[in-house]
Amino acid sequence: HVRGLEELSDYYDQEAREYHQRRENTHT
Repeated sequence: HVRGLEELSDYYDQEAREYHQRRENTHT
């Protein structure tokens, strides 16, 4: 299940990046 966990981590990492970027754009 480690492999699935890694994939999940990557997925959340990407989502978090997009989320932060969107937040920064809105904040500006």
